[in-house]
Amino acid sequence: MKKVSILLVAVCFFLTGCGEDPENTISNIASTIEKNTGIQNLHTLSLENAKKQFKISEEVETFVVRTTYTDADLTEYGVFYVNDEKYLKDVKNKIKKHTQEVASRMKKVDNSYYDIAKEAVIKEKDNYIFYSISENQEAMKTVFLGYFEQEQPKDK
Repeated sequence: MKKVSILLVAVCFFLTGCGEDPENTISNIASTIEKNTGIQNLHTLSLENAKKQFKISEEVETFVVRTTYTDADLTEYGVFYVNDEKYLKDVKNKIKKHTQEVASRMKKVDNSYYDIAKEAVIKEKDNYIFYSISENQEAMKTVFLGYFEQEQPKDK
């Protein structure tokens, strides 16, 4: 009985300790993107504003959306962790709709920003979805995808 108990505890420890928490992963991805692309002075969209803009709720466990304060400089990106694979397509469509709304708004502000916004990048890896509207969007996408290819530090 004692051996079975020890085995169960070991299995539980193994299962809970092997994966990085999605919230920490998203935070690390955001830091890596900003560090490697030199992006600065972005603010984080509040939970309420993000839910309103993207029309998301229970299907997304955690996320970060970072953006400039004004339309004078267009840099925006987000990383979402989707609870269940069955919601990936729906969340991607909601993000795509948001990027189209940004493009429509930019068309009235600045044609060069409109061109950037209409070519927004949306990429998925596992249950994570990344999007970017920025002059650096390809570099940002590369950092996002590269994050999963390297061994990540474990939180202590």
